[in-house]
Amino acid sequence: MFRKGISILEILMVMSILSILTIIFVNNLYLPRQFARVNNLERESDVKAIQIAINQYRIDNNGQFPLGITNSPLMICTPGCVEDSSKIDILNDILSYIDSGEIPIDPTEEDSEITGYTVYVDSGGNVIVTAENAENNVIIKTE
Repeated sequence: MFRKGISILEILMVMSILSILTIIFVNNLYLPRQFARVNNLERESDVKAIQIAINQYRIDNNGQFPLGITNSPLMICTPGCVEDSSKIDILNDILSYIDSGEIPIDPTEEDSEITGYTVYVDSGGNVIVTAENAENNVIIKTE
């Protein structure tokens, strides 16, 4: 004797499967945003470290900026790169002032000649460092 209809066990199984699929779907939606947030936190830390290192360099060098820093934004490239009108190599000058002892490189520029960060001096004589590759429409720069 078989009954027609759906048992409570079958309903619970379907609800469990739907719950698991929903959790997987929601995580896949938010995971890229979380990675972008983590990358932006690293960028914020890096631009601050570069700015502090440049200011410490200035203290030790009678207020002089590392050679090449001007009022025009220039991309900071890795040591030994070929400098041109769009990029400068200041990292050898400031590396000893960076607490981690490592060259800050943007998470999306790991295998590149550039660091992903730009530097310039504003009209008030302040060093401004920006992260050009910030994600989620965030602007990351020092003040």
